[in-house]
Amino acid sequence: TQALKGLQAGKSIMPLLPNGDNLVLRFHDDRSNSARSLALLDKYGPDSKLLVSLSGSDAMLAMTDSIQQLKIPTIAVIATHDEITTRSEYITRLGMSTSIEAQIAASYIRDEMLIEKISIVYDENNAYSATLAHIMADRYQAIGGKVAIMQSLTQQDFSDIEVTSILSLDSAELLYSTMDGIRVSKLLQQLNTAGFSGTVFLSDGILSDTQHTVPDGVSLLNDTLVIDHYADNMRANATIRKLDKQIKRDEQTAFIRLGYEAYLMLYHTLTRCDGYDRQCVNQGLRNSGLFSAVASRIESIDGDTKRPVYVNRIRDAKMLRQVKVY
Repeated sequence: TQALKGLQAGKSIMPLLPNGDNLVLRFHDDRSNSARSLALLDKYGPDSKLLVSLSGSDAMLAMTDSIQQLKIPTIAVIATHDEITTRSEYITRLGMSTSIEAQIAASYIRDEMLIEKISIVYDENNAYSATLAHIMADRYQAIGGKVAIMQSLTQQDFSDIEVTSILSLDSAELLYSTMDGIRVSKLLQQLNTAGFSGTVFLSDGILSDTQHTVPDGVSLLNDTLVIDHYADNMRANATIRKLDKQIKRDEQTAFIRLGYEAYLMLYHTLTRCDGYDRQCVNQGLRNSGLFSAVASRIESIDGDTKRPVYVNRIRDAKMLRQVKVY
């Protein structure tokens, strides 16, 4: 719903294409269910010019074969899994890839923070969480770091015993988690109870997800580190100022901004395609050329969007920039 707000804000800012054509957006809720995503795609995909997917990596991976078969140009707004763009030549990923996020996290922890040993927790039933955790472990060990513990916490109501066992097996200076907002909130509660004094490093979108799913858990994120596409103290440009007129700056989440950028990418592509045929739209999305976005000018190359990424520290529900990575 947050990314949808950003998409709708973009439509309000630029309701018509430069030639006066109206871009009609039809919204269908997959309820975060991969089977429903496929059913909706099969029903509406054949008659659509393109697809803007606000689903996560699991649903996007489930849809890749059908998208390839239907040859429908698609923007994956939130999903980051690397295989989304390698398994289909009709999908463009708006955000950073999972491997890029893992590399940035590994390098920052090992080379900037000079931390030699970490523990990693993830959800093995979630493609995004499991893939990011394992790539992160590989990248961190490749540059001389040690992974003391690698453990999946798959139940939303995991016990104090499980978390305590993670802390007692070996002394790591940092705990890295790729889990969602519900699990992270429970994890942080239990870490506080256990007296964990190390650093907690979280994955992209965690603040937005927690604000949406467990608002009471947002305060628990204070002083954690996170990688994201934006920072709340980044320099404001003309593009975000336009969004400010639709949604107040302090109400803008990362998912809202990604939804807004999806509309910008869509608008930028359609202005260059006479007749809006799928082949032109797909080529325009996958190799967009530079266009103005929230944090800077960005562009897609072969379906992967090249953009700056931030290492942030969360304080009072804000992501404050520590490092900007190009």
